[in-house]
Amino acid sequence: MNFSEVEAWEASQNTAAKPSERPGNYRDFKARKSAEIIDLVCKKFPEIRAAVKSVYASSPLSYRDYIGTDSGAMYAYEHSSENPLQTVFSQKTSVPNLYLTGQSVNMHGILGVTIGAFSLCREILGYNFLNEERQ
Repeated sequence: MNFSEVEAWEASQNTAAKPSERPGNYRDFKARKSAEIIDLVCKKFPEIRAAVKSVYASSPLSYRDYIGTDSGAMYAYEHSSENPLQTVFSQKTSVPNLYLTGQSVNMHGILGVTIGAFSLCREILGYNFLNEERQ
């Protein structure tokens, strides 16, 4: 979902630390989006509608408020495939024994975080550590 779809509620904020209600039309918007997604899934799996007991939906505002990502980006900031060196951080820092890992370092997403974690282990434990452990 693009942030432009929730810009009307951009000024609102709702977190565990500062709970507040967004306007009712925001709840209507999320309910409508949820129904659209369920309808889309039902085109492929019609029987699934009967199995849906409840629905909880998040929007870019949820990600913005709880994770603090720019414009509610689900996978941190936007990476560039055309110039990756401008959008990839080094796992090593100038502070001794301080390393970075996670969705904002190297590649984003579950696979990116996993690859980043293995890369960091290799950095700390040595290049051949995982190969030696396997043998």
